[in-house]
Amino acid sequence: MSKPSRYPGARPFDTAQQHIFFGRSADVDALERLLALEQVVVLYGKSGLGKSSLLNAGLLPRAEANLKLEPQTVRFGAFTKDNSATPLEKSKSRIVVAPSALLDRIRPDNEDSLWYHLKSRQLAQENVEESGFLLVFDQFEELFTYPEDAVRHFVQQLSEALFTTIPDRYRAQLKLHMEKEPGFLSATDLERLHTPFRLKVLMAIRSDRMELLNRLKAFLPQIMDNMHELSALNPEQAEAAILSPAFAPGDFASPPFDYEDPALDQLLDFLSEGGTEPIESFQLQILCSHLEQDVVIKQGRRLITQADLEKPADILENYYVLRIGEIPDEADRLAARHLIEDGLIFEEEERRISLYEGQVLRDYGIRPELLRQLLDTHLIRSEPSLRGGYTYELSHDTLVAPVLRAKSIRLEAERRHQAKLAKQEQEKVLLELRQKAEEEEHKRREAEALRSQAEAAQKEAETARTKAEVEKQKAQKNFYIAMGMVVLSLISSVLAGYLYDQTEKERVNLEIAKKEAETAKQDAQNKLDAYERERAQKLVREGDEFLRNDEVDMALHRYIRASELTPNDEAIEKKVKDCKAILGEK
Repeated sequence: MSKPSRYPGARPFDTAQQHIFFGRSADVDALERLLALEQVVVLYGKSGLGKSSLLNAGLLPRAEANLKLEPQTVRFGAFTKDNSATPLEKSKSRIVVAPSALLDRIRPDNEDSLWYHLKSRQLAQENVEESGFLLVFDQFEELFTYPEDAVRHFVQQLSEALFTTIPDRYRAQLKLHMEKEPGFLSATDLERLHTPFRLKVLMAIRSDRMELLNRLKAFLPQIMDNMHELSALNPEQAEAAILSPAFAPGDFASPPFDYEDPALDQLLDFLSEGGTEPIESFQLQILCSHLEQDVVIKQGRRLITQADLEKPADILENYYVLRIGEIPDEADRLAARHLIEDGLIFEEEERRISLYEGQVLRDYGIRPELLRQLLDTHLIRSEPSLRGGYTYELSHDTLVAPVLRAKSIRLEAERRHQAKLAKQEQEKVLLELRQKAEEEEHKRREAEALRSQAEAAQKEAETARTKAEVEKQKAQKNFYIAMGMVVLSLISSVLAGYLYDQTEKERVNLEIAKKEAETAKQDAQNKLDAYERERAQKLVREGDEFLRNDEVDMALHRYIRASELTPNDEAIEKKVKDCKAILGEK
């Protein structure tokens, strides 16, 4: 088993990496204080700032050690036909139910609530007063992709688990049994049954989905009272996230190493864009992971120098190229590049755009297995769509420029390849024509030789005829010889005429061969035109999809690219004009 790295790169930290998770102590402290005081806490922040890492490597170990809470992380995933289990079912599946003879004695028929799961878990422990649970709902915005009934059922049962010591349906069963049998439960059993379990709930959600929480206020009125915002790293936090893992003791793939001060300053300057922007951990982790692998492990050096960071942007570009290169199948690699480089970036404005899952699978030839591989490498990320399923986008703005540079290189290589294929096709056609011409020339020469022979024979016949006329008066025996010569002369004349006709036919065949060459050349051009039209049609379909989803600027971008491929297409030009008109009205 390979040893772990000191930096996870583009992947989120997991709980086992808590000893190398630095720079977020203030956020962990704040969340721990909130959980100590409140039952429901919301963590929110922009996508990609590291909410999952903060929970996995920061909060969960603290909650277990300091707050004595048993943590369970729940991910709903977006609702799809292949992911139809309800949020409630997924939540209950994370709580290992230990059968409780005490609770089952008063359990109503068909009872399988979230409260039942947590209460059974509590009663299975020796000290019920100290039992505490922490339910962490990561990427909580996925909840709202499910049908309304499923959302309501989940939040009802979550509210019951948070605020109800014993649900009325259990109290009714207990009362029935106690009336029939006063000693049905001992005093100790009653005390254990009425001891509430400690339940804390933390919901992590994207900033741009915060308004969705208002839909839960009917059952969780205090849901937005206790919130903590996760911001980007400041320089001090970023410095801790860079240096502390490099110094950390442990059995890592690399030995401890250090950064010289100018190198650290240059790295922070690049990450903060000259001190003008906060620092996002995505870039930081990719750069540090590269330095660990390339400088410390491969080169065996223990000090990162300024020279190692001359072109940090190239490191990010290489990250994209390397991840694409890890895809083993060539066809899959090309499909992945077309999706990312052509579909997920609006090149004119150099910004990310998203595509629906159906578009990704239908229009770019992406197999589900390849889509999962791209998600695992964190080149792309998925976001739950409120219409169900997912949308996909490039994982971070940082990758836009490197991806566009890789795209330009790919397009130039494709252009050269197409030119090479066209040249090879042209050379093939010319070679075939040359071979046909040589064959025709050979036949022509043979015909010429035969014609010469026929002409010579004809001349001989003429000579014989003249001699026959001169010697007409000779003896009878010479008459028969003359007649034979005449017959031979006639045969030669017929042969000469036949050879002449054959020569004419060969000339006509040569003309036909030339016309066939012209036709082959036109066919090659027609294939190129058909390829351009096919690309244009795919872009039009994408534009239509965006237009149906009221994303007019994305639709206009696709229509413009389609019109460049098929000039003078009135239907596409009309779509361009309509989109521009809509944007003008807005």
